[in-house]
Amino acid sequence: MRTTTLLLLSIITLHITSCKKKESLLETYDRGTLLNNIANNVISPSYLKFKNEADSLVKISEGFDSTTTLQNLSLMRNQWKEALAAWMNCEVYDIEVAYALNTQIAAFPVSIQSIETEIQGTHNIDINYVAATGTTRKGFGAIEYLLYGSSKTEQQIIDEFSQNPRRKIYLLSLAKHVASVANQLENEWKNGNPSHSHFISQTQMDISGSLNMVINVFVAHIEEVRRSKIGKPCGIEATSVADYSKLENPFAPHSIENIKSNIASWKMLFTGAFGIGIDDYSDAVNATYNNEKLSTVILRQMALCEMKANAISGGSLENAAINQPAQVKELHLELKKLTVLTKVDLSSSLGVVITFSDNDGD
Repeated sequence: MRTTTLLLLSIITLHITSCKKKESLLETYDRGTLLNNIANNVISPSYLKFKNEADSLVKISEGFDSTTTLQNLSLMRNQWKEALAAWMNCEVYDIEVAYALNTQIAAFPVSIQSIETEIQGTHNIDINYVAATGTTRKGFGAIEYLLYGSSKTEQQIIDEFSQNPRRKIYLLSLAKHVASVANQLENEWKNGNPSHSHFISQTQMDISGSLNMVINVFVAHIEEVRRSKIGKPCGIEATSVADYSKLENPFAPHSIENIKSNIASWKMLFTGAFGIGIDDYSDAVNATYNNEKLSTVILRQMALCEMKANAISGGSLENAAINQPAQVKELHLELKKLTVLTKVDLSSSLGVVITFSDNDGD
């Protein structure tokens, strides 16, 4: 009996010592240096690239407005893709000044009827008017619809623009609105309040700390991509019925390319652009998963998600869901595994409180 009691006390003592050691590692880690690297080498370059690509979109839109040709349509489409990809690399940083900007420029699906009603109307269309309209008739999705149409040839699209000047005015105003958001984001991140400097200063471990917020939006974005960009439109989520009109980019089509850009942004954030990142923090507190570094497991899972995304050919998630259903389901499953690794294992290892909620039981 005495031996059993001593053994029990030893186990309890070892557990308490282990917990105190973990708490000490979390408390003493230099989160300031980590946040500084994320701010300067991950977020800031992403915002600047988005600003530059959005500004280029306006310039090319102006050229298309004055010379509406097939060649300029091709230039517009290519620049739309570049600007969209730049935003996909910013989407995960839903913090500070960027909070909720996604709904202003990247809400989906858009409403064809609402867009056509705006074009056929008589009110003055400009950047201010677009800014004040609903999310289903502006942003990247509305630009996509105007540039690609719904089952229309390139010549038919050119004819529509040539026959109705308001269509070109609307397109240019949409581009200017996206650029205004991009410029506002980049400027306020550098000079606003709260901003870049505020982000770096919030080194505390509680829910108001920047690292807690970063990991929350990181996990939330992984889950959102899995559910809203794949699961729901492709009918994979529980109780969901396939509705490809709800894909992020059904007209281009470009949805799978967005997901690839999103995965790349997760890797950049997690590794701190291969500098001091969340992976280093995880290693510093000895976070493990099945006797292996948790950071290694997460990076391997990201690589697996990337591989599954690359296996979907042609860029059309709709065609893939119909003709390659197994591949789409595999990508969805691997994203779900990544959600669990980050939402459960990473957050608990780093003492992060998950503050966002979901309703699918993950």
